[in-house]
Amino acid sequence: MVVNGCGAVSTFPIPPDPRVTALRNGGQQPAGVLTIWGGVINSVGSDAAGTNGLYAYTGPADYSGTSQAGFFINFTADNDVDTPVVISWSGHISSRLDWGLTNTAIGIQGSSYHMRLLGGGGNTDRSMSVAGVIFPGLFSVRKWAIQRNGTLTFNQPFGFNPTTNNFLDANNVPVTSFSIIDSNADPNFALYPSPNDSFAGKILDFTNPITVNEAQKAGWSTSDVSCEEFDGGLGLGRAIFSGITIGTAVPFTPASASATLQEGAVVRCTFTNQQAAAPTAAEVSVDGRVVSTLGRGLSGVSVKLYNANTGETLMATTNSFGYFRFFGLEIGDLYSLRATSKLYSFPDGEVSFNLNDNLSGITIIGYGRSGGR
Repeated sequence: MVVNGCGAVSTFPIPPDPRVTALRNGGQQPAGVLTIWGGVINSVGSDAAGTNGLYAYTGPADYSGTSQAGFFINFTADNDVDTPVVISWSGHISSRLDWGLTNTAIGIQGSSYHMRLLGGGGNTDRSMSVAGVIFPGLFSVRKWAIQRNGTLTFNQPFGFNPTTNNFLDANNVPVTSFSIIDSNADPNFALYPSPNDSFAGKILDFTNPITVNEAQKAGWSTSDVSCEEFDGGLGLGRAIFSGITIGTAVPFTPASASATLQEGAVVRCTFTNQQAAAPTAAEVSVDGRVVSTLGRGLSGVSVKLYNANTGETLMATTNSFGYFRFFGLEIGDLYSLRATSKLYSFPDGEVSFNLNDNLSGITIIGYGRSGGR
């Protein structure tokens, strides 16, 4: 910005508000600067001298009610008495993606956002009405994966593909694909944020529906898709669900969920997947032994067998002679085998193989750790 008739321009960084750093759901306060013409800013702070770099506050520390945060600006004007001093800055309104669903002013009527200048030029207040702010909708996708053994988590990613450019990230950039992982056995975790189990997109188009398709996951089928609406601050009844499809595994058709959101609406769609049952034919076994460097069998060693085709992990523990065995394995899949122990290390790493028949005689050598047997 150019200010005619003013002196040289310089900037001074706006200090981060430590309360924002403590309360915000991840991330930091966006950086900003004060710009001055006709002078130099020496410091800012909560006292008139502007020496401590902190804010002066009124209201609750967690910003749960009417609050003010501000600072004094200590500056030196240019020597030219005929040159005015102009100080410029701007503010931004954070979203529910920053603070959570119920921690913003979305439901407050009137002009809830104020920026005020006290002193020097008098009491100058600039405010913005809530009606002048667009509150994006939130479309959250949640994953719940059930393994064939009944375990309610599966630490591998499931892919999703929104079908329109109306599914946006926090920076309003269209999201064309994302992955989520069911790492939580309890499906009733918080709607937002959830770093692994769900992904929330911002919706700014309140006319056209958004559709999210689930990508194919080998060895898995979709058993259920369910959607629900939450109060995002403007009440319920602000979302219309236009389609839920379970999809098919063979031939593959994607499971999907579609909804049209009004401003401020919040929906969550849960995609539940079931791992395919283990085949009853053409099953084989893998066995081997874990031994010390002297050839002695090592007991109590954990052995993990990972199926790269299905994502399934099987566990076995060596017996008193160091032997282990896995049954009911599917022919043709790619497997990797790894041993772990607190007493021994296995520097040779994992063993990988395509399983085309029964596999016997795998030997894994363990080296004693410090203090081990």
